[in-house]
Order: sequence, then C-alpha cells, then structure tokens
Amino acid sequence: MRTILLFFFFSISLIATGQEVIVINKLTNDLEFDGIPNEVAWQSGVEFKMLMHAPRFGEAPSEESNIRIGFDDNYLWVSGNLYYKNAETIVSTSKKRDEESKNPDSFGIILDTYNDNENALAFFTMPAGQRIDFAVSNDAVDVPSYFGSSNINYSWNTFWDVKTARTKNGWSVEMRIPFSSLRFQVVDGKVQMGLILNRTISHWNEINTFPEIDPKYGRLAPNKPSLAAVIELEGIKESNPVYISPYVIAGNDAEWN
Repeated sequence: MRTILLFFFFSISLIATGQEVIVINKLTNDLEFDGIPNEVAWQSGVEFKMLMHAPRFGEAPSEESNIRIGFDDNYLWVSGNLYYKNAETIVSTSKKRDEESKNPDSFGIILDTYNDNENALAFFTMPAGQRIDFAVSNDAVDVPSYFGSSNINYSWNTFWDVKTARTKNGWSVEMRIPFSSLRFQVVDGKVQMGLILNRTISHWNEINTFPEIDPKYGRLAPNKPSLAAVIELEGIKESNPVYISPYVIAGNDAEWN
C-alpha cells in the first residue's frame, strides 16, 4: 500500500508541474490561416493553461488565455485567443521583424527541438502581427552583451508565418511553423521537444507561461529550455531546414526596414 501511495503522489506531482510528456494531436480538418482560430480543426488541438510567472508568481493570471497546439503533415500549428477585461489596454506598436518594442503585449512559443535542455528556437508575435524569431543557446544563461544576452541570438531567422486579429475581447493569433524550418530527431516514429509558451501583458506588467516557471531562475527564466515541458508528435518526417542568413549592404543611402 505504501508503494502505491508513493507512486500516486509522484504521479500527481508530475501532472502539477507539467513535466509529463504531452502528446500533441494531429489536426483532423483543414484550417483557414487568418489569425482567427475558430475552425472545427482546433477542437482536436491540445489546450494549454497559462500560469503567472511575474509579478506574483503562483497566482492566477490577470487575463484569460486559450492556447491550442496541433500539427499536420507539414506544419506545427499554434493558436491563441488572448482575452482582456478591457481591450483598450492592449499595447501594440512596431511591425518591423525582430524589433522588440518597449513593453509590448506579446505571445510566443519556444521549442527545444532536440529536447536537450540547452538549445531552442523561439517564435513570437505581437497584436500587429510582426514576426520575432531567435535562437537560444547555453540554456539562456544570462551573459550580458550589447544586444542583451550573448545566448539569445536575434540574427537567426527562418521561414514561418503568423497572422493576428483584433477582437472585441482582445486579440487572437495563428502560427504556422514548417517542420522544414526545424531540426529534430525521430525515434520510433516519434519526436519529443521541449515547449515553453509565453504571454506578456503590458498593462499589468505581467508575464504568463506554460509550464509554470519560477522567477528565481533569473530574468531569462521564461527562455530556458531546461525548464520546458515535453511534447510528443508522432508521424512527422525529418527534412533539411532552411534558414535566412543576415547580410549587409554597404552604402551611405541604405535604408533599414
């Protein structure tokens, strides 16, 4: 009986911390990629509950989020309905790619594609629909540099798409990340990846995450692959990823967009 009880409490602990393997479902219907996740297909996506990271770790988030993830033969799909008690408090500014505006509202996903607890790829957006992607290395150890941290690389870019929409209750998002833009390892027909979801609500100066991430791990804790939950996808195929290399055009009249 004691052994059974120990196993029971250990299982509850795994569920509470989000460290069990979460099986992602293959979507059974087509999606209209428009930033509004209202298709029947999303009902088969796995739903994730966001938890407060800051400023009051462990409390219920100030605003509701409905996040779902699924996949098809070509893409990992992510959707979010990001609710607000007052939609006028949404903070949205720049539409430039990879530009982190000051204190914007945002939503993103971080994927430790090899589940190695060290490296990850991040895909973020804001209410205006801009794309922000970056690579994480060395478990996002906070080593200050001119650009913020030497273990967060904003020069990394790849092919992916995002669309957003404003609603009377907030904003919504659909992300479409090609498997051809990711590196991963297939074992017995299955792929396991680390997953972190991240929502920033500027009005409340609040960060919500999945899984629950304690701020005691530092300011970059929401980017740390070692703190990720583990997801599993079955039946996807490896392919050679295509990345976009940054380049510089010399000349006094160059205009940066």
